[in-house]
Amino acid sequence: MNYPFWDIPLLGGSMLIAIIAVLHVIVSHLAIGGGFYLYFAERKYAREKDPKFLGYIRSHARFFMLLTTVFGAVSGVGIWFVIALVSPAATSTLIHIFLYGWAIEWVFFLVEILAIILYVYKFDKLEPASREKLAFIYMAAAWLSLFIINGIITFMLTPVHYKRHHHIHAHARRLLPDRQLLVGLFQPDLLAVAFLPHRRVRRVRRHIRHVHRYLPVRGGPARERH
Repeated sequence: MNYPFWDIPLLGGSMLIAIIAVLHVIVSHLAIGGGFYLYFAERKYAREKDPKFLGYIRSHARFFMLLTTVFGAVSGVGIWFVIALVSPAATSTLIHIFLYGWAIEWVFFLVEILAIILYVYKFDKLEPASREKLAFIYMAAAWLSLFIINGIITFMLTPVHYKRHHHIHAHARRLLPDRQLLVGLFQPDLLAVAFLPHRRVRRVRRHIRHVHRYLPVRGGPARERH
């Protein structure tokens, strides 16, 4: 099939993909890291029962929901729209190889959306333990979504591993026809990308301990508490 050529004067299709992708990645990383932040913030509140800190969590969660669910979702759809126009053959290949991978990722993303919406709109009606569970569900779904996307991206960056291992285990491929998804998804680079950066998650807990010091005081600017 001969696809039509979509030309973008001056800017070019690749640059347009890069612009949308960078904006989307910034927000998506905030969505994932923010999930860890909400969970550990809820645990901090469960220990200290500080109403001012609870008010901060409430206002932050609403802003967090609007940014991640609106801008994040729209920019994600924008990436699909642009890459389908710029490189339809490559987009078709990604869909065919990772059909179930995309489906799994979209399920995780749906869980994220439902969890954060329930968390925000039922914030004052839920018990602290229930809010903590919702925050954990959002955190886990966001990380699992990241895990699947990382597998697909590492395949795009290092497809040579897919070619190297796709011809082996013929008997296993007969037993599991969609083994190309597993070979393509679980690249050797996936472990380095998906797991090693998360050793920094422990720093989140340390940062939350200091957030309370700089909360704005009603009627005045933020000040450090001693």
